[in-house]
Amino acid sequence: MASSAVIAVLLMAFSAPQERPAPPAYENEPVRFMSDSGYVEFVSRAPLHEFAGTSQQLSGLIDLETQILDFFVDLETLDTGNRRRDRDMRRKYLETHRFPFAEFTGTFTETVPASLSERTPVTVQGSFTMREITHEIQVDGFLTPEDGGIRVTASWEILLEDYNIDRPRIVFYELSDVQRVSIDILLQPVAETP
Repeated sequence: MASSAVIAVLLMAFSAPQERPAPPAYENEPVRFMSDSGYVEFVSRAPLHEFAGTSQQLSGLIDLETQILDFFVDLETLDTGNRRRDRDMRRKYLETHRFPFAEFTGTFTETVPASLSERTPVTVQGSFTMREITHEIQVDGFLTPEDGGIRVTASWEILLEDYNIDRPRIVFYELSDVQRVSIDILLQPVAETP
């Protein structure tokens, strides 16, 4: 009889749902960081000319527990400093009324610790989506601890033709198919919900 009670107690102990402890590296450290006020820049070049479309409304998230990150921007917020060019860019080329967002989602290729102490180079394997077309890319950048959060800086190149975007013309020059995308965003810790 005593042995059946011991077996019953052991069965209950091992079959009861167990909470998984957090990985030791993340104990007492924030693991999720977010912001909706980052900077993104798309640089376009043509012979003897260069202009940038910029936005201060880049949104982003890093989850160090899952090693996933995600950044997106409403392309309607891009500003080149020229209202006519902005209107043409949005209507004719980006078609923001149909495809409002550009997004990069990926995972770190090497584990990033929760307690960053200095500027750390990182590589992310992921996908960049624009105009509902997605391409796999690899992005190199930096994570820097700052003001209790993490600053992310990175840049990469895309080809307009990969996203079915016609190349705009400036007077007699056609823009390069290659566009440089750069981001700079300070992500703050997200409070864990109990």
